[in-house]
Order: sequence, then C-alpha cells, then structure tokens
Amino acid sequence: MIYKVYYQEDSESAPRRESTKCLYAEAESIPDLKKKITDKFNYGIEYVTELNDEYLNYEKEHNPDFSIIKDL
Repeated sequence: MIYKVYYQEDSESAPRRESTKCLYAEAESIPDLKKKITDKFNYGIEYVTELNDEYLNYEKEHNPDFSIIKDL
C-alpha cells in the first residue's frame, strides 16, 4: 500500500503547520511504516493516510516532486 506521511523534520520541536512536509512511501501497514520512518529518520510524524488509486493519480498529475519511497 502507498501512504502519504505528514511530518516535521525534527521530532523534538513543537509541530508548526508552516514546517509540515510530506512524503509518499510504500509499506505493509501504518505501524510498519511509522516504525521504519522513526528508525531511519528523526522525523516527528503528524499524520499518515492511505492513498486510494484516485488520490494517487491526482498526486502524480499535479505534484511535480511526487515520488514514492519503496525501500525504507
């Protein structure tokens, strides 16, 4: 499954909407994805959502920086 992850680059800082970034990643489940991200990066995860085909196609068409991380 493909997920969109909203995060802060520093897990120690208080979240600020202006600093929120997102990434797209492939994983078996949300808990699996969160574990892989927190093991590899010092990101503060705010929200994770699964992307359906329609949303995924929209992101591909309208986001020039769109890429999916497959190997976390």
